[in-house]
Amino acid sequence: MDALSSPEILLFGRFRFERRSRVLFRCSEDGRYQPVSIGSRALAVLGVLTERAGDLVTKDEIMRAAWPGTVVEENNLTVQISTLRRVLGAGSDGESCIQTMSGKGYRFVLPVTQLDELQSAPPVQASADAPVLHGRLSRPWPPRWHWLSVGLAGMAITALVIALGLGSWRVLHDRNAVAVPTVARPVAYSPEDRRQSVIILPFENSSGDSSQDSLAISFARDLASRIGRDSTVPVVPAATAAGYRGKTRDLSAIRREFNVHFAIEGNIRRANDRLIVAVNMVDTSDDRSVWSDRFDLPDTSQSWDYLLNGIAEGHEAASMDAEFAHAELEHPNDLDKRDLMFAASSLNADTKDNYLKRMALVERALALDPNYVWALYTSARLATDYAMSGFSTEDPKTALALALTRVDRALQLAPNDFETLKHKSHILRAQGDLDGATAVIKRLLELNPLSYFRYYDLGLIRLIQGHPEELLIDMQTARRMASPGDPSAVQAIDAWLAMALFANGRFDEAISQARLAAAELPDGSGRTGEVPWLALISAQYFSGNDTAAKAQLQNFLSRPRMLSNLAAVKKVPTLAATPRLLEALRGAGMPEG
Repeated sequence: MDALSSPEILLFGRFRFERRSRVLFRCSEDGRYQPVSIGSRALAVLGVLTERAGDLVTKDEIMRAAWPGTVVEENNLTVQISTLRRVLGAGSDGESCIQTMSGKGYRFVLPVTQLDELQSAPPVQASADAPVLHGRLSRPWPPRWHWLSVGLAGMAITALVIALGLGSWRVLHDRNAVAVPTVARPVAYSPEDRRQSVIILPFENSSGDSSQDSLAISFARDLASRIGRDSTVPVVPAATAAGYRGKTRDLSAIRREFNVHFAIEGNIRRANDRLIVAVNMVDTSDDRSVWSDRFDLPDTSQSWDYLLNGIAEGHEAASMDAEFAHAELEHPNDLDKRDLMFAASSLNADTKDNYLKRMALVERALALDPNYVWALYTSARLATDYAMSGFSTEDPKTALALALTRVDRALQLAPNDFETLKHKSHILRAQGDLDGATAVIKRLLELNPLSYFRYYDLGLIRLIQGHPEELLIDMQTARRMASPGDPSAVQAIDAWLAMALFANGRFDEAISQARLAAAELPDGSGRTGEVPWLALISAQYFSGNDTAAKAQLQNFLSRPRMLSNLAAVKKVPTLAATPRLLEALRGAGMPEG
C-alpha cells in the first residue's frame, strides 16, 4: 500500500485506529469510542500489521518499520505482540486477531475497513444535544489536541517559554466547531472536587485457602493508605470499603453513596514463595476499565511495597487520563488549572513536540493561578529537561536560572513538598552544583527511602565525581525498585544502566542492556535516547569487535543526532566523566567535531 495514499482511519472489530495521530479507540457498548492506553511501539507494530491485513508480515519487516535505524532483539517484538493481543482481545472469546506464523512472522486476520478523513466520524448514539462538526456528529471522545486551540491563538507565552525560544506555539483548530455546553463543576481542590476519587473494594483471596483471607484484607487496607498519602485524592476509608466484602458489586450505587469516580478491585494469593496480584480500575460513571495489570513477584516485604507503589502510580496516571477525557467531552472551552495539568501529564514521551505541548499547557495553568505549586515545579523541570536534552537553541544557563526561580517560588509556598524538592535537585545537578544537589537528594531519601529515581540522580552525580562503581550500584537499585507505572523513568534508568555496565568493564552485559534500552526508548528522546547507542558502540569496541562497533556507529550517525561528534559528547558532564567512553567512540570512528 502506497504510504501517500494510505487511508488515515482503519476500522476493525470494535476498534478504530487513527494512523496520523497514532491513537487507538475502542467502541463501548453504548457506541462511544474511547481512547485505549497503549505504547507507541505497540501502535507502530499495529500500523504495519493492519496496513497489510490478511498478509504474512515477516518479523524483520515489522522490526524495521517499528524500530527504524535501531538494532533490537526479537523478544522486544514478542512483547509488543503480546500487548496488542491483550488489548485487542479484551472482552473477546474468539481466537487472537494476530496469528503467529511459526518461524516466519505474523498475520492480522480481522477484516479492516479503510476510511479517509471525510468519512472519519466514528459511529455514535445520536442525541438531541449532540454537538455537530461540519453537519455531522462530533466524535464523543475528541482528538487529544483539538481543544488546545481554545485560548492559544492569541496567547503570549511567558518569559520562561520565550527564553526557551518557543515563541507563540499553538495548535490549529476547527473554527466552525460548535462547543459542547459547559457543565457546572466545583472549584479545583475544593472539598466538592472529586476528581481522581477512589474506593478500594475488598480484594478477593484467589488461592482457595481461607487462611489467606487476611492477606487480601491487609493488601486492600494498605493500598487505600498508600493512595491516600496524596491529600488531593479523596479515598473512601478502608474500614468503610471493607463493608462490601462478599456483596455484589453495584458501581452505580457506590458512586451515588460515596461520590467516587473510580473503583479499584482485584485478587491476591501466595503460591510457591510468590506474591500474585491482579488489579483492575474502573470508571464508576460507565463501569469501564481504565487500567489493569497483573503482578507476579517474589514474596518479600520489598515486593509488597513495590506492588503498592505500582498500583498507586497506575491509579494516578489512569485517573488523570480519564478525568481529562471527561473534561474534553463535558467542558472543552472551560478547562481549569487541574484539567490542564492532567493534559500535560498524559504526554509522557519525552519528544520535542511533547515538551512544547506540555510547556504550553503548564503556562496556561499558571496564567490561571501563578501560585499553583504543581505547575510551578513542573514548569521548572520541563524547562530544565528541554534545555539539557538538547532541544533548545538557547543558552541552557538562561533556562536553568528561570527554572530555579520557579522551583524556589514553589518551595516558598510548600517548603516540604517532595515533588518540588525532587525537581530542585535535578536543576542543581544540571547547573553543576553537585554538593547542593546531593544534599537535596539525601533529604528526599530521608522523606521517602523508596523513591527509586533519587538513586538515579545520585548515581549520575557520583559518576561526575569519579565513582563509576557507585553509579552502577545506584542504577541497579533504581531499576530494582522502579515502578512499571512510570515508563519514562524506567526508560531513562535502563539507558544509564547500560552505560554504568560499560563504565565498569562489564561489556557483554552492557551490550544486552543497551539493546534493550534502545528498543524501548521512543524516537526523538533527545540525548537520553542516544545514551544506550553510545554504550553499545563502546562496549562492542572494547569487547574486541571493532568491526561491529564501527558498523553500529555508522548506523547511529545515519540519522540526525545530538551527540554526533566527540565535541558534543564532551559537553555532557556525565558522558565526559564515563571512563573510556571517548576512547571507544574515537576508536570506532566518531568525528572529533
